[in-house]
Amino acid sequence: MKHIPLYILLAFLSAAAFSCMGDNESTTVYQRLGVVQDNPAQTIQTVDGYFITSPAFAGMQAGECYRVDFNAMLPDFPQGTVYDAEVLRIDTVPVWPFANAFTDTSLILPDEVRLKSVKIHKQNNFLDGRLFVYTTRDSFFLHETTLYGLSYNWDEAKDRDANGNYVYDLFLRLTQADGTDTIRSANTLYTNAFILEEFLQRAAVKEQSAGKDSVIMRMNYAKAYNRDSTAWTWSVTDTFSLRIASPR
Repeated sequence: MKHIPLYILLAFLSAAAFSCMGDNESTTVYQRLGVVQDNPAQTIQTVDGYFITSPAFAGMQAGECYRVDFNAMLPDFPQGTVYDAEVLRIDTVPVWPFANAFTDTSLILPDEVRLKSVKIHKQNNFLDGRLFVYTTRDSFFLHETTLYGLSYNWDEAKDRDANGNYVYDLFLRLTQADGTDTIRSANTLYTNAFILEEFLQRAAVKEQSAGKDSVIMRMNYAKAYNRDSTAWTWSVTDTFSLRIASPR
């Protein structure tokens, strides 16, 4: 029986390992936010324009939002067509309506809690009338009920940015109830979606009449109590803009 020199054996094993790695590297794990669509087939449309499908989506309803981890070859796949993805994880993203009435920002609402931070990404933040918003809080309690409210005061004068564009000040508020004394987590990032269709339609009328093609906004949120804990100290996000949809 001949003995194979060690350096030849190592070279062979290295080549075999590299070949296997190449097969595995043909797909990449992605994490995307998306909205469920049911026409022409049930898919999740991602915020960057892909349509993915999977048996794991059975029972989902159109308009629901999810964060999905999946294996795919997206750079090699044309946008706008349906991709059969290997789904690894699905997390529900709560969807909230836009408040019909503006809440008095000089008052602390019953069971209202402060938000540590609010962030809206500059890109890939809006899909199918839904704005994706990221929030953090100091603490989150087991079994609690949380209610987010987003509103706008149409009677309030708007500020202008450095280019003379109107800036719409949205106000985000959070209440909680029915929690336990057990802290679930602290400084955790939470994702929520807010339906902005009616607000944008109304704002678009004003902006288009001024020759604008987008609506510029920022989001105010209660970040701290004032000195005697009788009112909120409000913080505000950077401005962000959403393009006005063309008439269909």
